Amino acid sequence: MGVTANKGLYLLAENQHGAEVTFNESMYKLDSLIHLSPLAQQNAPGTETHGNVYLVDTAGTGDWEGYDNYIAYYLNNQWKFIPPKDGMRAYMQDTDEYVYYNGTIWTDLY
Repeated sequence: MGVTANKGLYLLAENQHGAEVTFNESMYKLDSLIHLSPLAQQNAPGTETHGNVYLVDTAGTGDWEGYDNYIAYYLNNQWKFIPPKDGMRAYMQDTDEYVYYNGTIWTDLY
């Protein structure tokens, strides 16, 4: 099964069994990325509520260890992670500010 080049969304294969699982996983990932608006940026997992999105800070711990600067979203009782790409922007709900990924860290846009 392939993935898209930019966002890593799963592609359906011809005659794929259980295609809805692949499709739904891509939709959840896309839902987390479109108009990226994380609740906060922090080192440890936040509120474990379906659909919650956070930015992992530079020293992830617990379930987030090894995912520094990733986008973390909670889906079906587990954390999923999306690696950031240069230039990605996000509106931070907790600080009412915009940030962008400069290739190394998330930093203030303005």
